[in-house]
Amino acid sequence: MDEATAVVGLGSTLRGDDGVGPQVVASLARRLDVARRGGALPVPPPDLLTGGLPLLEIFAAYRRVLLVDAMHSGRWPPGTIKVFSPRQLVESFPPGPLVIGSGHGGSPAAAMVQAERLGLPVPQYLRVWGVEAAETAGFSEALSPPVAAAVPQVVTALLAELGV
Repeated sequence: MDEATAVVGLGSTLRGDDGVGPQVVASLARRLDVARRGGALPVPPPDLLTGGLPLLEIFAAYRRVLLVDAMHSGRWPPGTIKVFSPRQLVESFPPGPLVIGSGHGGSPAAAMVQAERLGLPVPQYLRVWGVEAAETAGFSEALSPPVAAAVPQVVTALLAELGV
């Protein structure tokens, strides 16, 4: 992992499983911090973002972007982890508009499509780890058990992706 890489967790930590992205990134940051203390890894901390529209800035600033977000597909059991390329993401989750003033601001697919339409830079490498959510309608800081169980699996996958 270098300064050209951003690891981004999308979602609200107050909306149950929607907070899986920020929780994964926080767990990843703790794992990287422990590794750095041993002097083995000169790795900057990952970025954290909760909002779709600012993804355009992240896309322009980094060559490699790794996103983690909750999915609401209804196609898989809660806690299922899927990894998407940009094309797979757009095909699987057709983008809606980017919404200013929303807690999330729009989907990663919407941000990617909007950047391309506007001729804005997009990362050379983009992957999205989606975790199928069980509950996002109420207010809770806790993840459901199947989504909580997915967090260490996504962290391990990200560490491998980062070469750590």
